[in-house]
Amino acid sequence: MTKLKEYLKESPKTFAFWITPKGETIGSMKSHISMVVANPKKFGLTDDYIKETYKKYEEKVGFEGKAREEIMKKLIDEGFIRIRKYGNYGWVIDVNRLMKKIKERITKWAEKITEKGIAGIKETSKFTSVKILDNTGTSKRMTINELSAGKLIFESATEDLIECKTVNDLSDYKLII
Repeated sequence: MTKLKEYLKESPKTFAFWITPKGETIGSMKSHISMVVANPKKFGLTDDYIKETYKKYEEKVGFEGKAREEIMKKLIDEGFIRIRKYGNYGWVIDVNRLMKKIKERITKWAEKITEKGIAGIKETSKFTSVKILDNTGTSKRMTINELSAGKLIFESATEDLIECKTVNDLSDYKLII
């Protein structure tokens, strides 16, 4: 048996989640685009929009190509959060911008997936890697345990602080009072 076949046999399945702009979690063992195609209204889209987007790229509806990429980008730009588990590699989370509300939703998702599970899927290893990517190219990496414990929310409190030695050092920065 080849190493790839062994890996695939031992590797856990992949899972897909969306978190809507309203905070609802939608999970499946199918692809993200299949969830969108199956229920476009839930994603604020129409059947016609999906068909036209696929037609523009001459692709079959549901195909994982350029039309899918355009639709996924539109959804993420509109505030949807895309979450995928890649077997033993870990979780990858795609967001538009890593704002406070988004951080809170991701943290809540991590708490649920590790404590009770979501849609029959439960993360049992507290050391599973989570990589969070936003549309600016920023990425963060932590374990699912750190994420569920609030690391993502609490790290932002010091992220933008600038150390100044004297009052004169403040001249280039806005004072927040």
